[in-house]
Amino acid sequence: LKRDDVWVEDERDGSRKVSTEDAVLSQIRVPVVQQIQALRKDNKLLSTYLVGIRNVLYEDGCLYPSINLLLTSTGRLSYQEPNMQNFPKRRAEARFIRNIIRARPGHVLLAADYGQIEARCIAMASEDPAFIDALWKNFDIHMYWAEELYRRHRRIKDWVMSELDVEDESKWLKTLRTEMKNRWVFPLFYGSSYISCARALHIPESLSQTLAKEFWGMFTGVKRWQTKLERFYLERGYVETLTGRRRRGPLDRGRVINSPIQGAASDIVVDASNRLVAAGIVPLFNIHDDLTFEVPTELVAVESRRIAKIMCSPEFGFMSVPVVIEMETGVRWGGMEKLREFHSNRD
Repeated sequence: LKRDDVWVEDERDGSRKVSTEDAVLSQIRVPVVQQIQALRKDNKLLSTYLVGIRNVLYEDGCLYPSINLLLTSTGRLSYQEPNMQNFPKRRAEARFIRNIIRARPGHVLLAADYGQIEARCIAMASEDPAFIDALWKNFDIHMYWAEELYRRHRRIKDWVMSELDVEDESKWLKTLRTEMKNRWVFPLFYGSSYISCARALHIPESLSQTLAKEFWGMFTGVKRWQTKLERFYLERGYVETLTGRRRRGPLDRGRVINSPIQGAASDIVVDASNRLVAAGIVPLFNIHDDLTFEVPTELVAVESRRIAKIMCSPEFGFMSVPVVIEMETGVRWGGMEKLREFHSNRD
């Protein structure tokens, strides 16, 4: 209670009270506190998804969400009633929420996801030769930096095993790869400092600074592109995607860099959706970089190849790296299993 970060000001009378935010409760190693946090998560799942879905469920047992084309500032599609893009995926104990969505008898769901599409948009926008070459060669940048961090800082394995609840020791490096992707590679690409990355990964700032210098030595073209973007925004008051769509208004550095990339990725997905519909293949829904379909069980092999062929063929002039489509299939949305990958430069 002596720490300043556990106290907050009551907006009603200005008095100070102890915070009950998860970030504060997580620091208290008492079983009842952990049970309170678990109860909060379950209550949120109940109120946000199960109770809410009952109110928008049609008589035929189906959901018909509204799709917003022009609501988000980055150009992504968004959903409401219900917001299917917000259905939990990564938490194993919450996947039953997705299992509410299932295919009709004799059919399966087929999800086609643009693999690393935002990373590919960064490569195309920055024209960084090293990054473009890595994507053509299918070089795993995230694993490279995970292994590099472990080589310099062996204690990172203990942090992954203990703090991230990795029970199977054989999977710790794969888990670290995911953390490096979300706490190192993409944050740096989107303008974060080595200091914030060090805090996110719980590593010394001196080590983070050294690794960041090496990172930018590898991707000098991306660094120049970031600087160019900031200068462009300061001069003109807007940023634009690779397709020329603009976003104006007050933007911090992170949004200046993120908006053109997230917008370009969305344009590629929406363009693919349009071309699929023109070919008579209508997606059920879109979750960011993913298009999900319902197909007859016996036609999965044929339809997956047909869908991938269209999605792997964007006709934008700025496409300078290959496109990857990651396919998953399953009867229930929460139990999808990997089918295969399609590469525009191979298949």
